[in-house]
Amino acid sequence: MPLFVSIITPSFNQAAYLADAIASVAAQGYPHIEHRVYDAGSTDGTNDVLERHRDQVIAFVGPDSGQAEAVNRGFREARGDILGWLNSDDLYRPGALRAVADHFAAHPDCDVVYGAASYVDSAGNYVAAYPTGDPDDLRFGCFVCQPALFLRRRVFEATGGLNESLRYCMDYDWWLRIGRRFRMHRIGEELAAYRLHPRSKSVAEQLEARREAVEVTRRQLGATPLTVLYGYANFLVRRRHNVALDDTVPLTPAQSAAALALTARLALRYHPLLRRDDLRLLAARLGRGRALAPGDFSRAASGDGTDP
Repeated sequence: MPLFVSIITPSFNQAAYLADAIASVAAQGYPHIEHRVYDAGSTDGTNDVLERHRDQVIAFVGPDSGQAEAVNRGFREARGDILGWLNSDDLYRPGALRAVADHFAAHPDCDVVYGAASYVDSAGNYVAAYPTGDPDDLRFGCFVCQPALFLRRRVFEATGGLNESLRYCMDYDWWLRIGRRFRMHRIGEELAAYRLHPRSKSVAEQLEARREAVEVTRRQLGATPLTVLYGYANFLVRRRHNVALDDTVPLTPAQSAAALALTARLALRYHPLLRRDDLRLLAARLGRGRALAPGDFSRAASGDGTDP
């Protein structure tokens, strides 16, 4: 029997992008699917978008406490064997759902499937590849792109879904909990596009998101990874000195030293027990002058982490 897929889209004042998200689901060509949109009461024309696409989505309009509650409600009410979460400003790549369903069908022991993804801009133009890693890499950072991950219903039921008290890192928090109990398979296909635009939380509220990542990783991993702490410190230094926040402009030696010193201070609270691999990874981060990619982890662990 073909696997039925349910896609959940939380929505709030994203009318400019919602039609693209709906179209990316409708164009999948996979017949066993439902798309459920949960809108929290948008005032920007979202209702008009939903009305135009009423033959493609099941829409629910009403207040919620935030994105995580909407997604959890959608998963509870969905009919699918396989569950996916697509935010209203993100996109699926053509053929994504068939690739996921085929992998689940061929691997009945697999609980979670995720693939590659890319960043796109407001207009949907490619910006960069999302740094995707293996399941073990999650202990160093969120190297699974949220819209590119799909799971069996049993995973949601066993874990309780997203932590509704979180605003930014509810996906990473969930991946860490899932990874301790379930089999996660990474596939090579590019499954999704993650849109960066001025009103997205990951762009407009970076400081708050990074703070939450520090707390989430300390709680879930026992200690915040040094790479996460350095990312937070790097952001604070860049903001203080009016340097580009996205690593497009390198820090000066003095600014890099300030970021490193701040990382050390944060580590006293969030990562008190240093390991050799921690220091190698941090050296790799400093040596490259940019965010670590998942492939850096194996090189750093083998002692090659500072080779640019």
